[in-house]
Amino acid sequence: MKNFNFHTSWLEINEENLKHNINVFRNLINQKTKLGVVLKSNAYGHGLFEVLACIHDLVDIIHVITPEDALYIRNYELKNNLSPVRILVLGAINKEHLSVCIQNKIELVIYGNDWDEILSNHKSKKKVLAHIHLDTGLGREGFSIDSKELKALLKKHAAKIKLIGFMSHFANTEDVTEQEYAKKQLANFRQYFKKNQLSVEKHFCASAATLILNESHHDAVRIGIALYGMWPSKETKLSYSIISKNKIELRPALEWKVKSQIVKDVNAGSYIGYGCTYKCESKTKIAVFPVGYFDGFPRSLANKAYVLINGQRCPLIGRVMMNHIVVDITKIQRSNERVVATMLGYDGAEEIKAENIAAWSDTINYEVTTRIGGHVPRIIV
Repeated sequence: MKNFNFHTSWLEINEENLKHNINVFRNLINQKTKLGVVLKSNAYGHGLFEVLACIHDLVDIIHVITPEDALYIRNYELKNNLSPVRILVLGAINKEHLSVCIQNKIELVIYGNDWDEILSNHKSKKKVLAHIHLDTGLGREGFSIDSKELKALLKKHAAKIKLIGFMSHFANTEDVTEQEYAKKQLANFRQYFKKNQLSVEKHFCASAATLILNESHHDAVRIGIALYGMWPSKETKLSYSIISKNKIELRPALEWKVKSQIVKDVNAGSYIGYGCTYKCESKTKIAVFPVGYFDGFPRSLANKAYVLINGQRCPLIGRVMMNHIVVDITKIQRSNERVVATMLGYDGAEEIKAENIAAWSDTINYEVTTRIGGHVPRIIV
């Protein structure tokens, strides 16, 4: 067991659960299909370093959003004497990034016309390892399937590009249980390759489509939210349960713990926190925890969430403050000894899921974990 006495608030990253989730998707896809994982946004809040240390050798491709993250991975491999894994930067780059990405064999996505300027400034004989993003219906980055600009770009800079693959991204696979729009996107994607006979890698689906649209797997998949043990949505989970005979278990890879700053009694009639939004009806034992919305705990949880202490639910009272929350622990403790609360994860038979916090704060599980501050220590367990 790790010693957490040094920290007042920390995340526990479960290595075995990450590996379990990878195995789930290895078993779902064809042996020839490459398993890509998405470590963007600080690995969905789980910690890029910590997740990388757990899964680096178990995947075929790592997807990130920035060149800086890609270079961090290359440096990590160098320091730890690891064989380099394929890395694809999904997001924007500047012309200043290009040479260092080429030098480090980092693959890049050509997603729009600004790449004409980027490639025009590229003077090296070394080619860009490129993927072309086709906008098949998301309405975000990418070229339309009949884009004249894409044809012109590829023709103009053919000597500077080594074409690795084509990609696209679904718009609403996880928001619905019927997939008509997704299938239209998939048809648009396939139409492009009917017109253009290209022997390149194709990848389209993220977690939801990998689970419920087998025909979209192509040559590689990009597993994001599900890598971390969270379903993309309740609709995705329902759809999978209907269409698949194989039951799967996704195991959350993150728990958030915090140690109380002070435990004390307050009298009946006392108000708690800014705005005096909570009034104690009777004498109450409270625990004050040094965590708040600065750390990524949503302010909107005021007076409606709970934490877990000694396997029991203890209500949050008053507002979530910048650096503090207050919890009513009257029912579980008489002494003023400090306590440890679970804000996200298991304690005994009880569990708080990212989906619970998302429901309480009117958001999605993606935001719950990605908003957790990078300053909060992540510890592999």
